[in-house]
Amino acid sequence: MNQNNVDSNVVVKKDKMAVLSFWLGVISIFFGVSIGMIPLVAIILGAVGINNTKNEGAGRWMAIVGLILGVIFLLSNAYTNNHLGFRNSDTKETTPKLQETTNLVARLTEMKRISDEEFEISAEITNVSDKPIRAFKGTVYVDSIFDEFVTGITAVRTDPLQPGGKMVVSEKMSNFHSSDYRLDGYEDLVEAGSIENLKIKILIEEIVF
Repeated sequence: MNQNNVDSNVVVKKDKMAVLSFWLGVISIFFGVSIGMIPLVAIILGAVGINNTKNEGAGRWMAIVGLILGVIFLLSNAYTNNHLGFRNSDTKETTPKLQETTNLVARLTEMKRISDEEFEISAEITNVSDKPIRAFKGTVYVDSIFDEFVTGITAVRTDPLQPGGKMVVSEKMSNFHSSDYRLDGYEDLVEAGSIENLKIKILIEEIVF
């Protein structure tokens, strides 16, 4: 009599594992993509339920269904959150503000007077990395020899720049319409006289490899 009671209790416990797996599998349909723990637990309980329910019956099929649903939605969660690395093959670095980069360097190439009241300043940007840069967006900053900000030259590239590749950007500054960044930038260029008296750096907002 006692032995029968023990066996009955064991069967009930095993069925509960299968039932829990089934319902967690069902819940995974709605929340599994966003909460990966739910389908994971459904898989574990499903495997335990299948192992525990040796005979065919309600408990076994519920465990199997729970396990299958758990697997499906655990994989969906992994894919959606790119844990498998199948999506977004491009390497993209994006920051909310400009920052320095070791992949590009800039140097001033020319500062010429194009009229009595206007200068044009040019800079050369070089890809010093060992891989092509598909696109980038940033600003070349020009400072005086005393580290006072003079102007900023917008630098945007939308086609590949190969390793060692170069591009030139330029900015015109006049006595009537000075830099958008600083009104006395024109006077700073007059005082500098040549590019040897200016400093330069490039800051990147976004770069795509």
